[in-house]
Amino acid sequence: MSVWAVIPLKSPESAKSRLASTLSAQQRVRLFYTLASRVIDATVHTPGIEGVTVVTASNAVADFAKSRSARCLRLESDCGTAAACTNALEKVPPHHRQRVLFVAGDIPLISSSELSRFVALTERSPLVAIAPDRRRIGTNALLCAPGNAIPLSFGSNSFAHHLAAAARLGVAVQVIDSAPLALDIDEARDLHEWRRRLTENGRPVDLDLEEWFATQEVAFGL
Repeated sequence: MSVWAVIPLKSPESAKSRLASTLSAQQRVRLFYTLASRVIDATVHTPGIEGVTVVTASNAVADFAKSRSARCLRLESDCGTAAACTNALEKVPPHHRQRVLFVAGDIPLISSSELSRFVALTERSPLVAIAPDRRRIGTNALLCAPGNAIPLSFGSNSFAHHLAAAARLGVAVQVIDSAPLALDIDEARDLHEWRRRLTENGRPVDLDLEEWFATQEVAFGL
């Protein structure tokens, strides 16, 4: 059975505010679009994902998403990730609401092969499958079968909240431990970890990361 994916994206001007002491406003916008493009492209090209809806309040992001073969749901204003995803769920084509995958928009190492781990679970229902962040605090990807299996609770301690909601409602849970999906970019230490993994794997460091790390005072050890 196919999956429908939902990707919530803030307006780029307000995204990555916790990096304001590390990156300029222009750099943060560029980072936002680079991360968003990686997430959208990986999701669009994952076999078994029938369609992708980007939910955003930004006209520029909506146009960007459409240029990358995603559908778009425009909101009147940034309303928070949980509210945005709940809004989008109501707009997913009815016959696709049985399998909905919510994916964060800031996962630099995302790939179709990692997302395929969720698609492989789609014969099971009811089910919640969760890929937590590397601190096991947030939720970076969440498969709900059906789409309304549990209330969405993105934000502070969302991993624990989603686990608790599934337990309360008697919904089976599968935790997806994925190093690539666990890395999201919120703080300077996350940029450092991204750079470390790219260098370790012999992959090019893009996004002017070398320049950023050479010119910004980033506290690597935090």
